Amino acid sequence: MMTNSVFNFSLRLFRMYRCANGTEGYIKRLCASKTLWQRNLQTGAFRFDQEDPSELDAYLQSSGYVDRQPSSTQLNGPASGHNLIIVQPRAKKQPLKNTTNELQLAEAVALTETLTGWKVLTKMLLNTTSVRKKLVFGKGNLERIRDEIHTNTKISALFLNIDILTGLQHAELAAYFGIPVYDRYTIVLNIFRQHARTKEAKLQVALAEIPYYKARIYHLHKACGQHEGATGHSIGGSGETYYARRRRLLVEREASLRRQLEDLRSHRQLLRQKRVKHELPVVAVVGYTNAGKTSLIKQLTDDNGLEPLNQLFATLDVTVHAGRLPSAKTALFLDTVGFISNIPTTLVASFMSTLEDILLADVIVHVQDLSHPDRIAQRENVLQTLSEINVPQQLLNSIVEVGNKVDLISEVPEVNCSTVLSKSGTRWT
Repeated sequence: MMTNSVFNFSLRLFRMYRCANGTEGYIKRLCASKTLWQRNLQTGAFRFDQEDPSELDAYLQSSGYVDRQPSSTQLNGPASGHNLIIVQPRAKKQPLKNTTNELQLAEAVALTETLTGWKVLTKMLLNTTSVRKKLVFGKGNLERIRDEIHTNTKISALFLNIDILTGLQHAELAAYFGIPVYDRYTIVLNIFRQHARTKEAKLQVALAEIPYYKARIYHLHKACGQHEGATGHSIGGSGETYYARRRRLLVEREASLRRQLEDLRSHRQLLRQKRVKHELPVVAVVGYTNAGKTSLIKQLTDDNGLEPLNQLFATLDVTVHAGRLPSAKTALFLDTVGFISNIPTTLVASFMSTLEDILLADVIVHVQDLSHPDRIAQRENVLQTLSEINVPQQLLNSIVEVGNKVDLISEVPEVNCSTVLSKSGTRWT
């Protein structure tokens, strides 16, 4: 088990080796991370192919779980947070639809401010011909970013606001700037980890990390091998290379996580059958993150146990709340995880066991934040996501649209909503 002293030592290595251009220092940090990660994989109590659900559950929920992740992947932001520079790429040949780069940059700031201890020190909007280039930007803009990092010595990490970096891009950018580099995938997963409370949420977050790790094992191994002068060596004379072992352990870990999620899915199916047996209609309340889904459900059910929060991804689990319809019939309202744009399908797929409740609802209520300047793009993202997770067309055709937060604007826009609500719950039809 990794002790605090060992983990703190790895942090000291990072600070000690950060040199002028950052490149060699960052590679040394990756190698230190690799050594610690490999050492912990060999600890019998925490093998990734763990069969005992109770032990794996304890492992996932322990504070040491985050420390055991390879820091080079940036899925384990430090507990103390980061001082960030955020860069929004503006791809001239890939114009955005129904949104702007400025609005995307504002959302990136809001995402990072959701994380405890994370602060945005500076932000930039820079042109590029394509976000799929190896270093994303041209030489001039790369130098602008690096100069800003060197000038503002408090900057500890870079958030590049694109959906997901390739393994090669991640390795090259981290080496070039000498500091950790995050994309939307890693930022959102860090938020999910902070907000995950139940076993299912923690398992789903852990599952969402697997494809990201798989895409980066090779580049971490290559960087460390070049620095240490040894590549492809087997581990402990087993004939299995570090790269092959890592991939095998990740496959085993993924299988274990899926087994436990399948057990929870079976339990959820039993609950659904009970709802059908008691003829309780189910209303799935969906929407973009922080649109006000929980607030609406609290108004409809008078459930004082609900505590709506003004933050992104405050809800990660589907929770069920009973309310009485005007016909005096009891209905169940499902509070669901919020959607967000520019997130790879692998992240959505990891939460399918939770999203299945939406597919089996009797009615879908879509809550929109009418005060948000990017509301049109947000609405399209929600509808697109519902379609991608294969919500039946009959449900899609009968969605009830609800506009929220009209008390924050001077004039209600023309929208296709059945009802619009203010913060107090006052409604206009």
